[in-house]
This record gives sequence, structure tokens and C-alpha cells, in this order.
Amino acid sequence: MNITCNVIRDLLPLYAEGLAGDDTVKLVEEHLAACEDCRKALQELRAPVKLSADTDAAPLRRVRSKMQKQKTRAIILTALICLVVATTLFGWLTAPEYLPYSIQTIKLTGHENNILSVRFGDGVTGYDINRFPSETGRGEEYHITAWTSLLGRLTGGSHTREVILNPDGEAVSAAYYYTAYGQDHHWLYGEGDENVVFLPRLFLSYYCIAALALAVLLLSAALLFRRNGKAHRALLYVALMPASYLLAQLCIKGTYTTTYAPIRDLSLIVLAAVPIYGLLFLLISKRLKRKDKLCD
Repeated sequence: MNITCNVIRDLLPLYAEGLAGDDTVKLVEEHLAACEDCRKALQELRAPVKLSADTDAAPLRRVRSKMQKQKTRAIILTALICLVVATTLFGWLTAPEYLPYSIQTIKLTGHENNILSVRFGDGVTGYDINRFPSETGRGEEYHITAWTSLLGRLTGGSHTREVILNPDGEAVSAAYYYTAYGQDHHWLYGEGDENVVFLPRLFLSYYCIAALALAVLLLSAALLFRRNGKAHRALLYVALMPASYLLAQLCIKGTYTTTYAPIRDLSLIVLAAVPIYGLLFLLISKRLKRKDKLCD
């Protein structure tokens, strides 16, 4: 039987890979011995294939750039979360636990030239002294409080200390010791009033109400301008500021909006609000970019 070259070339791949049967091998070899064209075809089939190198590095650069951006974003998110957790933990660890009056807690001592000093005991880790003009117009009135904290007890930070109330010898009309929530106040010196009441600062409540109202207003405006991409984004990013303040308030003070340590509490709230805003900004911007890609 006359076997054509087309039949042999169909069998050459099996022959070259060693997958052909004995009869097929014998048939192919007999044909190759007499056909130079088929021998050349077999050599080309067995020759190694040379792949052209792809010199376009643009796709690789895009992948590398995307991976770098994701890595940077992950690092920033982790750092912001750590800052929020650290600030919140510090706020709870240093939260004042106001001490009731006792000789071991506070002692007022008079010196020459009308100098008065206050001695705080070993259990005190923090104190506050506020000075106000006397209502009688004779000298200054002092409101004193002291506290301990979990961090102070853990670190052994409490120690005896003495503070001069009037280093220049100015007149002292009265001095009171008070604790939180307007209870257990004690008249220490001067023309005291046993009926005096010490109230907490309420300005954190006003800040929370203002922040809530501003956040609602800005979010409502963002919904109205949702078809205007730039305005919508700008309003959302601005709305994150009061929202961050409210979340920071929850982290530092919980649901309490009154304070006897206004500077401390407000400083911690603002400090926590900054990384919270960064977290919200990254999350919202990522979501908006994903939404834009879906729309495209």
C-alpha cells in the first residue's frame, strides 16, 4: 500500500514523542528512509522552540505599583488602628477615680506671710486646683480635688507632694476640697459655705450635640448632591470630621458627656478623633473608587 506524505506527517508527532506503536514506527521509518521532505519535517518537529522575549514591562510595573499601594494602605490602616486603640486604652487607664476627703489624702498647712500649702498623700496620682475670684471681693477662692487611676496604681506613680496655693502671699478667702458628681465636698479654709455645690463641666454635651447636628446636616447635603461627584465627595469627607469626634467621644468617655477634667478629656477626644478620621477617610475613599469603577 502506498502511504502518502500527508499520512506520515500526521503520524510524526506520535513518532517524535515515542507514543506510536511498533507497526506505526516501522511504517514511518520505512517512509523516512525514502522521503527527504518528511525527514526535514521530523527535524523541525524535534527542534527546540524559541520563544521571543516579551520586553514590555508595563504590565509588570502596573502590578508592582498596585501591590505597593495595597501594602502602603495596609500599613497606614494598621498604624491608625493602633493609634486609636492606644489612645482609648490610655484614656481608660488614666481615667480619674476621685478620692473622698481624708487627712491622708489632703492636708492644708499655713505658713508665714499668709502662705498656704496643700499636701497630697501617697494614694494621690493626680490633682486639680482651680482658682476663682471670691464673691465677697476679698481674695481668691480655691477648689481642690484629687484622684487616683488604674495606670497610677499599676506603675506606682503616686507619691507625696506639696503645692503652694498663694506663692506671692495673695489673700485666700476660702478653700474647698470636692469629689466628682457634687458629693462629699469639704470646707478646708477661710469663709466657707457648707451649702456650696460643685458641678461638672457640661461643654462636652454641647460639643456632642453640635457634632451630631453637623454630621446629619452634611450627610443630608451629600445625599442631595449625590449626582454631583465632586460635591458629594467633599461633603462626605467633611461629614467625617464631626462623625470622628462622636466616635472618639465614645472611645474616651463612653456615653458620659460631663467632665470634671475638661482639658484632659477634650485633649484625649481630639487625639483619638484624628486617627479615627484617617480610618474613615481611607475606607470611604476606597468604597467610592470601587463604585466609580463599577459605573465605568
